[in-house]
Amino acid sequence: MTDIRLDGRLSAVAGAVRQGKRVADVGCDHGRLICSLALSGHIPSGIACDLREGPLKSAAALIREMDLTEKIDTRLCNGLSGVRPEEADDIVIAGMGGETIIAILAGAAWLRDGEKQLVLQPQTKEALLRRWLWGNGFAITRERGVEAGRFAYTVMTARYCGIRREADEWEALVGLLPKETDAGSRAVLRR
Repeated sequence: MTDIRLDGRLSAVAGAVRQGKRVADVGCDHGRLICSLALSGHIPSGIACDLREGPLKSAAALIREMDLTEKIDTRLCNGLSGVRPEEADDIVIAGMGGETIIAILAGAAWLRDGEKQLVLQPQTKEALLRRWLWGNGFAITRERGVEAGRFAYTVMTARYCGIRREADEWEALVGLLPKETDAGSRAVLRR
C-alpha cells in the first residue's frame, strides 16, 4: 500500500495542516492521518500521540508498514505531555469532545506562540471550545464544515495572538462558518 484514503472528515483536517510543517497528531488512533500526510510529502515529520496503548500500537504498525519510521515517532502520552515545543509546528486534535480538547490545550502553555497552528475538529461542544479559544488569547483563523456519512463536523484552525475577547451566543455557536459557502459548512449550520 502506497496511499492511504481518508474519509471526508480526516481529509478536511489534513487539508488544514500547513505544507512543510512538523505535526503532532494528538489522539492519533489508527495513525491514518499522520501517515497520509507523510506519504504525500505534505509534512517532513510528525509525532503520533495517543493516551491508549492499543491504538498507538495500531498506529505504530501502520507506520512500519508504510516505511515511515524515519519520519513519524510514536508517543504514549496524555495530550501533549510527551511533545516538546520544538518538535511540532502544527498540532492536530481531532475526533474528541470540546471539553477534552480544552483540557489538552490548557495543559500545554507552549502553544501560546503565534507560530504554532492548532487544527481542531471537535465532536461536541464547539461553542464551548470557541469561547475558550477566544477567552484565552487564541484567534480562530478559519473554520470549515465537512460532511462525513450522516454527520457534519467543523474543522477549525487557530493561533495564539494574545488578544482575549468574549463572544456573544450566536458567534460562539456558529463561529466563522457563515463566511463559508461550501456544502459542508451549510450542513453544520443546519445542524
